[in-house]
Amino acid sequence: TDDFKSYIYNGMAFRLRYPENYDTSGNTKYPIIIMLTGRGEKGIIYDNELNLKHAARDHENDIKAGRFNGFLIFPQSSSGFWGGGYLSAVNDLVTDHLPAELPIDLDRITIHGLSAGGQAVWNFISDYPNTIAEALPMSAASPNYYSGIPAFKHIPIWLSQGGRDRAPTPFTSRA
Repeated sequence: TDDFKSYIYNGMAFRLRYPENYDTSGNTKYPIIIMLTGRGEKGIIYDNELNLKHAARDHENDIKAGRFNGFLIFPQSSSGFWGGGYLSAVNDLVTDHLPAELPIDLDRITIHGLSAGGQAVWNFISDYPNTIAEALPMSAASPNYYSGIPAFKHIPIWLSQGGRDRAPTPFTSRA
């Protein structure tokens, strides 16, 4: 996690990993992966290490191996849930604040999340369907998300679910 820089934006702590061979000239536009963690990775604003617990090392390994050349953003939720303005802050961060500072390709923003973070992915694509190029919620499915389908039906979505999960059950995800 040494390559992840710590920042705070609108009261939300987040970690940012730059591309391995970052072009400081601004000539290269980079994609972004946003990872929303689950309830078990909540943290306080001044100690945002737990948000790197899941997926950070895998993504960082992909950057170092040359399989992904882009930015990684790991926002921190202090409650483990993504209500209360967090999703708005994430959207503002990736559409307004960071593009003013960094060469971000706004057509290549991926969001994924685990458990409560996966639920937040569904909420994010319902609330901000024009921000995201693709979504990957994991262990997060509910009939409650059906109402958002008209907003996000154009977004490629890959829902993954463990066969032994009970919250939600695989049946819920298949449905």
